[in-house]
Amino acid sequence: MERGASSVLKKDKKWASFKPAVLPLISTVTEVKRKDVLYLLFVISAPTDVQEYYESALLIGEAPGSQVDEDDL
Repeated sequence: MERGASSVLKKDKKWASFKPAVLPLISTVTEVKRKDVLYLLFVISAPTDVQEYYESALLIGEAPGSQVDEDDL
């Protein structure tokens, strides 16, 4: 960070000048919990778009091809 730059919004400052560091896209969910969530969505017949959202959200930061097959559920 350059000198004088701050990652905290101070009183009377503008939101436009507030530029915090971007956080990395990682998932802290364990593999067991990820499988539980995907299985629950499958069991309750969640809409396809909801299932796809959680599959992609829970895979961030993991190795490609580590998705759960329906056979594993």
